[in-house]
Amino acid sequence: MQKLLKEPLVHFLAGAMLIFAYFWAFGPSNDPLSYEITIGASDIDRITADSIRTSNRLPTHEEVSALIDQAVKEEIYYREALRLGLDDGDAIIRRRLSNKMRSLNNSEIGTPSDAQLKQFLEKNVAQYSDQSRYAFDHIYIGRNTSSNQDKEWLKGLRDGNLNVDSIKAPLSIEDKQPLSDESMIIRRFGSSFTDALAGIKMNIWSGPIESGFGQHFVYIHERQNITPKLDDIRQRLSNDWRTQQIARSEKQIFDDLSKEYHISIAPIK
Repeated sequence: MQKLLKEPLVHFLAGAMLIFAYFWAFGPSNDPLSYEITIGASDIDRITADSIRTSNRLPTHEEVSALIDQAVKEEIYYREALRLGLDDGDAIIRRRLSNKMRSLNNSEIGTPSDAQLKQFLEKNVAQYSDQSRYAFDHIYIGRNTSSNQDKEWLKGLRDGNLNVDSIKAPLSIEDKQPLSDESMIIRRFGSSFTDALAGIKMNIWSGPIESGFGQHFVYIHERQNITPKLDDIRQRLSNDWRTQQIARSEKQIFDDLSKEYHISIAPIK
């Protein structure tokens, strides 16, 4: 029984019932179209508590009286709207009720712990890394090359039958670059070259890509994402974690609810 009470779907359905119970709370009957409205002691306590929660202070007698008048007015307008059928076919009302149903379960998703945030960061480290490290080989081929020639050379490099010395142009920077962060690579080759590394596959010759010197073929041996510190991106992580949890929860709840429906959709013309 305790396990059942912890299920998000149970909380979701209970919350949904509260929406409709709210409109029934003023009358002794369960008919929202009843002409009888009763404000009991529990209703006044609820109205007072809502006011304290909003204003952070105890309302005066006059303020409570005004809030009761407002609640009665809202209930009367609500019931009259139902009698006139204003809720029928109203897209705005349908959308608001739908959004309310979707948001009911969101309150069950609390604040993530540090352990949850660390796990989330580890799984999505590339999304939050401002920099990466690369270890790669490069072959500098100069500036004045043709597209057809570049394709022929790249094919030869990948097939392993091209003499590298026959295409390499002189450059003072070593052909083999040790594992270095992006800031170091930018100082050596420039920002456009460094940005291009992110889109290159590992363990295969690619290019040519352009640096401040000219054109290079590149072979990436190793790529590492630099993990940012948790405290530096805590709020961003927390927001993204909650968004992901809400999406998963809504999908699960909708999948469970939709099993009860038979859905028929006409062909789209």
